[in-house]
Amino acid sequence: MLYHTLRKMANHLGPAAALVRSAAIFHLDIAPHESLPKFSSEPKLAWLRRNFRLPYRITGIEDRASCVVLAEATPVAGLDAERMFIECLPADLEGTDASAYSDSPEEARQVEDALRGRPAGSVMISLGTVSAPSLSHEGSLVAGQVDRVLCGTPDRLLWARDDLDPEDPLDAPMIQAALRNGMTAIEEIAYVQELPGFVGWPQGAQVRDKIYEIDADGQIRPSSRLGRVA
Repeated sequence: MLYHTLRKMANHLGPAAALVRSAAIFHLDIAPHESLPKFSSEPKLAWLRRNFRLPYRITGIEDRASCVVLAEATPVAGLDAERMFIECLPADLEGTDASAYSDSPEEARQVEDALRGRPAGSVMISLGTVSAPSLSHEGSLVAGQVDRVLCGTPDRLLWARDDLDPEDPLDAPMIQAALRNGMTAIEEIAYVQELPGFVGWPQGAQVRDKIYEIDADGQIRPSSRLGRVA
């Protein structure tokens, strides 16, 4: 599970390590661009814009493409609220299903080309803030910033950068992809909260050391097979 790798990389994350170790994780076995339900009604979209909340103050969600942890210093409501995010995605050819990123064979091939030569087990981690000032049927306007990006394995840090420039033609795609994945995580959490097994917000409480698995029928259950790591 990608979240386990993220936890093993926590020593490289500074203060954000505590967020990773405290997160409640929802695991969805989907490729989001293929399977993520879209909200169909304008009243539902309007409600989400005003009222979206994280189910826990530190909530993570993992799909076939990435794992994203979202966190709030204090509970906030609405899609335009700024939230911290920590994104982790595979960064080696062996561990990456390129088709999970796009329906386009050309884009999938570009992903594979970018990952060749990386050590087995490599991941890329981005840290920053994200919000969605606008959400519509045509898509989302994503705002935010990426403060740090690092790449490595649990045993070896390959590189780290905290100087990404959104105007730089090489940095901009990395920033945009991280923010887009942060927004996808918000959409997935909104989806989870619509499932029959979701019991509601726990009044700002934080559940630690929990992994919830979402099965093909949309049922939520505490995982019995995705163990914890130190």
